[in-house]
Amino acid sequence: MKLTIQFYPDGETGCVMQYLETLRLNPNRRKAHDKLKFDLAVLSNEGLRCRFLDIKRVTDVPGSVWELRREFRGHSLNSSRPLA
Repeated sequence: MKLTIQFYPDGETGCVMQYLETLRLNPNRRKAHDKLKFDLAVLSNEGLRCRFLDIKRVTDVPGSVWELRREFRGHSLNSSRPLA
């Protein structure tokens, strides 16, 4: 089951997309950007059945908003902003 990935709060614009762009442009954070984009592609293709991604529903935001979490070097990338 394929999912359509849209970013909080405006689909293809907003704070989450700005954050991803900041990661992409920073040479020291480019790998983090690439891993997150890969995760989002996998999530889009496999849907919620994907086992290696840590996703959870964000209940305090209206609509169907899910948060994607990924560990980097043993540290979880926790953000108050949902990624997908």
